[in-house]
Amino acid sequence: MKKNVLVAMSIVLSLSFSSSSFADNSSKKADIIFLDNEVEKAVKELRSRSSDEEATKLLKKFNPQGSSSENNTNQIAVNFDDISSNPSYSKRAIQHFKKGGIIYFYGSDIKLSDVESLLGIVVEERPNHKSSDKGAIISSEEEKWQIVGIDPNNPRKPYLRQIKNVVSDKAEPSINLKNHRDIFVQEVMSIVNEAPFKSNDISILDYSSDPNVASKYNITKTIYQNSTKVFYQNVFWILHQNKESDSDPNYDYFYIEHSVETNFYNGARVFSTSSGGSGNTYDIIHSLPYSTDIQRDFAPKSTSSSSVFTVALPWAVQWQFSLNSSASLTSTGSQSTGISKFSWKPTWSQSWLQYPATYKPGTAWASKGSSTAAINLEEYIVYTYDSKTYSDTSTQEVRYYY
Repeated sequence: MKKNVLVAMSIVLSLSFSSSSFADNSSKKADIIFLDNEVEKAVKELRSRSSDEEATKLLKKFNPQGSSSENNTNQIAVNFDDISSNPSYSKRAIQHFKKGGIIYFYGSDIKLSDVESLLGIVVEERPNHKSSDKGAIISSEEEKWQIVGIDPNNPRKPYLRQIKNVVSDKAEPSINLKNHRDIFVQEVMSIVNEAPFKSNDISILDYSSDPNVASKYNITKTIYQNSTKVFYQNVFWILHQNKESDSDPNYDYFYIEHSVETNFYNGARVFSTSSGGSGNTYDIIHSLPYSTDIQRDFAPKSTSSSSVFTVALPWAVQWQFSLNSSASLTSTGSQSTGISKFSWKPTWSQSWLQYPATYKPGTAWASKGSSTAAINLEEYIVYTYDSKTYSDTSTQEVRYYY
């Protein structure tokens, strides 16, 4: 079996649609310094949204301050759209990073290579299939993000977020986010509240004979409706290779743990429109892009109602995950197409799926022993907000070169 590896992963996000005030005692709040001349205006806008549940909670906990502050907070946020026209932002960001401080860059379109150039670091290897570098995790193409968080203690595990704002039932171009500093301030506070770099070492499966050959963490996104936050998703995936049971000279055995954390805000729901759990769904889809590969199994299996789900795959692989309440699951798979699909709906006795929730389905397959193992991961949501129905799709293309 060949062991040297390069991993390629690209993320494609698409959307389709059918249709608080500050507490006076700010000294008790955690400070976040924003290198942004319009942060005070953005905070004022957030204060006016007393009905926005998350914004109100965050403003009670955090104290966003402008760039003139000399506070010694460990984490700052930098407006990347304005960094070229404000050399002081670059200088201050570099100094903060060298002192061991966490930085959150935000803007309409941020590439990791731009962040690397600014800070003088390497976050992610670039595609180069002729390279002799081994063991690197790389993206097949440069993705654009709206927030990139970097911890100097572990710069190769960035926090990545994409943001969509829906106006008149259509997703705005990302460039328009420049006009929504309030969204950026809310998102930075939300991420800091998660404390992602304190929990970057996620507990994962570790079978003695099944090494974790590739992984990607903190692939996040949020959706806003007219600047009101309605949806959050955090994806990580871990690719395992089974070698203990692999005696086939023509195939290599793999399985993937696909974890998807979701939450809704301000009345958005995966809603049941009639009895029996019909209506909105949350779907996770695994597909094998190469016809020479063989789907071995997928899990969890269908159930009319359960809050605990067991993922049992070949080679004695098994894990469980739990939801906050019971849900209906329909699972389908096909060796001929190489596609497995997991559809969660509210049960007949529920009006909507309960959130927050974390789903962890898995798929096992035999990869034709050339040099590439591949699987596509997709998350598809149909939800209701303000009496209208919307849908959203995210896709991660996992490619493992060995």
